[in-house]
Amino acid sequence: AVQRDGAVHTPEGLESFRVDYEFPPTAVAAMSGELACLRSGAKRDAAKTRGIRFAMRAGTPPRAVITINASNADDPRRVDRFYGSFTVGTEWKVVTIHYRSLAVSLPWREKWTARAGNLPGDGVLRPDRIEEIRIGLDPEQAPPGTGSFWLGDVTFFR
Repeated sequence: AVQRDGAVHTPEGLESFRVDYEFPPTAVAAMSGELACLRSGAKRDAAKTRGIRFAMRAGTPPRAVITINASNADDPRRVDRFYGSFTVGTEWKVVTIHYRSLAVSLPWREKWTARAGNLPGDGVLRPDRIEEIRIGLDPEQAPPGTGSFWLGDVTFFR
């Protein structure tokens, strides 16, 4: 469940978003391919940016992930997912992700592209063609059970 959390403020003093999750045993979670995440499916033109910055903390310190889906300008049905991981702790951490540090998610390309009605892209992240951003926890990297994490101060940087 995702909700605004007026009681927990980001390092910038703004309200945060709290994501409550429950991960099943690792084998089941790995099969689902689902993240516990905050997702934005709004298409964005971030052409003049070099990356994304945000603040995050978690109730337990697992590995966290970011995925960005970007399409091809010549054929918008051609989409790739780009993936990066980072550590997050129980205290707020400002995370800076440069686009160049993200890798193409080959498992997503092979398994999920066709299911979403798309074709594999060419492996080039185009900031002016961002289709979706997800920031969250990967069930393969977190222990089974329930927990929460907080996210806020999300910005693109030049």
